[in-house]
Amino acid sequence: MGNFLIRPARPADAEAVREISWITCEEGFGLATPSEFSRTIDMERNAIQKAGSSPAWSRFLTAESEGKIVGFLHFIRRTEDKYRHHGSFGMSILPEYRSHGIGACLLRELIGWAEQQPGLEKITLEVLAGNKSAIHLYEKFMFQEEGRLQNHVYFKKSFDDLLLMALFVSYTNLENPKSPAD
Repeated sequence: MGNFLIRPARPADAEAVREISWITCEEGFGLATPSEFSRTIDMERNAIQKAGSSPAWSRFLTAESEGKIVGFLHFIRRTEDKYRHHGSFGMSILPEYRSHGIGACLLRELIGWAEQQPGLEKITLEVLAGNKSAIHLYEKFMFQEEGRLQNHVYFKKSFDDLLLMALFVSYTNLENPKSPAD
């Protein structure tokens, strides 16, 4: 389990990405309940393909261990003029592969890429307050809590707060890029 590879997702990864999303959802860390989970393999494949065709606006990374996809990170940047300076991501890692540095490597790759993107200033995320290990990881990477939606999530007869966190990335080029829709 020690060696893993961080790489851009490929359409062939869609089934594994969907399975990881499902497991995260069942655990309660996802933002949907298992009965509401609606991600299909085709939806994942389309998201991966879109990220590959819009490299300045979307990033879809996978973590691979011994040929198996064990985690992923999907970042989507907003394209509207008022919002194109930021985007948000979601990340999921199989439970047995957590606490092995995979999340840190995925974040390091995302942040390094973001620092090179013209006009991208802010990375945001949402995380359940009860997901202490994820929050600890984000804080190690200097993400700051920007807001807390109290009792915002109800799952397994329990409420949890939803934290809004952000990181302002360093950037050198502030030119306003055109969105994929332009």
